[in-house]
Amino acid sequence: MTLPHGEPSQAMTIRKGIQEIWHDTESGLVIPTGTVSDLSLSSSQTYLVIKEKASAIEELYSENGVPLPPNCDLALLIEDAKTLSDSWLLNRLDGLPMNLLFRAACLDRIAEAVLPLRNVPDRIKHLIAFTTGSLDLLQRERSGAKNILWEVELWAVLKRRSFSAHLCEPPDVLVDFEDAKVGIACKKLYSEKHVQNVL
Repeated sequence: MTLPHGEPSQAMTIRKGIQEIWHDTESGLVIPTGTVSDLSLSSSQTYLVIKEKASAIEELYSENGVPLPPNCDLALLIEDAKTLSDSWLLNRLDGLPMNLLFRAACLDRIAEAVLPLRNVPDRIKHLIAFTTGSLDLLQRERSGAKNILWEVELWAVLKRRSFSAHLCEPPDVLVDFEDAKVGIACKKLYSEKHVQNVL
């Protein structure tokens, strides 16, 4: 398989739709009885932007004196993102494996969680955790790296939505909500039968 030769443009698209619900009455009149709304948000990144995020992750590790082992999943995802971007810019896409697209998208998702850590005082322990196992999101293999990803990703989403959120142990995320503090324990469920074990 080979990669597509077009590069997605960087954009954030909001799609909004509202439709009325109509009802047939016994008299034959059709009257409105409500509405259905739909809101979706989608985005795309250029391969070059993802490469820049990959370089920013490397810089974050370097600035904090945290080693990024070349054989850890995070380092391999960074290299794949760079390879994809360079290959596209040089028009050398023939023969590249299709899974590079998925791996670049995966790195983009991880970057959105990792890069905001630069403002967290105890960021070093989180940066180290990202190098401690598999980051393959299609595999059910458990790892310290994926565990920290679920936690940091939720924290980063809350921060982007202007919540006052903090990483802590335990629980994984603490959110200031009105006059209360809400603790969120991030757990990945693989089966309904074992929910009680996870919780």
